[in-house]
Amino acid sequence: MIDRQRASDIGTDEPTRSRAADERAAAGVGPWVAFWAQLAVLAFLAIFGAFAASAAVEPGDYACGLILAITAILLLFLCTKGYFDGNPLVLGDFLLVDDIANLVLAIVVFVALGVAGIVTAASVAGGGLYVGGVTLFAVSVLAILLSMKRVFDNLDHRH
Repeated sequence: MIDRQRASDIGTDEPTRSRAADERAAAGVGPWVAFWAQLAVLAFLAIFGAFAASAAVEPGDYACGLILAITAILLLFLCTKGYFDGNPLVLGDFLLVDDIANLVLAIVVFVALGVAGIVTAASVAGGGLYVGGVTLFAVSVLAILLSMKRVFDNLDHRH
């Protein structure tokens, strides 16, 4: 209704497209491919987590697989919702910080997660909990380094 009213104010009978649709059309195929590739990776992780949970042999395999599947599904829904709302969710923007104050907080949180991952991995001999703990540590280190890079790149762009 609003688009038709706007179109009649302009003097045409054709409804106008939304600004987000115009920006997506002007951006080309690259963002579209990136969006679907991101969804494909998240769907693969959800399926992999479900299979890992169903084939649980070692202690913690079920929990790690289920957490992976649920997390991937939630991120998949967030990405899809953002895309159709016209504000696509880029996981780098979602997980990384932009300024020094938030960087300090992110470092504290990710160091705590990394230590929890290492302690968890050290407490078991093998299996899903071991792999999950080591992965949590590696992802925490990666998140800290990428956040630091992003903050310092933003500081360089300002000067």
